[in-house]
Amino acid sequence: KKARELRPDVIVTDFEIYATMVSKLLNIPLISLDNIHMITQAKIHYPENKRIDMLKAKGVIKTYVVKPKVHILTSFFYPPVRSKKNAVIYPPVIREEIYKLKPTTGDHIIVYQTSKESIRLVERLKALDEKFIVYGFNKDEVDENLTYKKFNEDEFYDDLASAKAVICNGGFTFISEAIHLKKPIYSVPAIGNFEQTLNGFYVQKLGYGEYHEAMAAEKISRFLKRLPRYQE
Repeated sequence: KKARELRPDVIVTDFEIYATMVSKLLNIPLISLDNIHMITQAKIHYPENKRIDMLKAKGVIKTYVVKPKVHILTSFFYPPVRSKKNAVIYPPVIREEIYKLKPTTGDHIIVYQTSKESIRLVERLKALDEKFIVYGFNKDEVDENLTYKKFNEDEFYDDLASAKAVICNGGFTFISEAIHLKKPIYSVPAIGNFEQTLNGFYVQKLGYGEYHEAMAAEKISRFLKRLPRYQE
């Protein structure tokens, strides 16, 4: 009803199904603007053991956004676009607040996790002689060397700008912001989420940090010893 009232010339979608439905029902051109279509539109590399996850992801993606006029892909890695695909790759869209930050290297590591299974994984960080600021669990609490914080935009930006590294899943926005601020990344993608796996894989491939399937204290310790190389 709203689309009929507005009579738009074009619909832009960042990957959701209703825009496709309206586009087809009212014959309005559709533009796709997102990161996830890198999976279907570009010649990507990925871990060999994730082929099933890749095929599942492709199936879901193709049902959400159907035959747009063009795919505008946002990405921090730039593989070739597949032949006969009407797609173009641009750098990530970085929020203005992130651009304004002046990065420094403090003594803490940001941990940004959003999955429930991460709670027990974060506990493993107590074995390390490091200071961790943990976001994603919606609580303010200090537990030994773990400082949990509820999300406050200004405080989060300050903590991120002054971190010496980040531990995160494979979310595109946070990884892009960490790369922009030149923060080495230890990526643990959510299980079964191929888009996150792909982002973590390219973090390692490009030398920005490491991709792992688990948050192991000994692996993080080795990662922290390599920070100068990743910062470079």
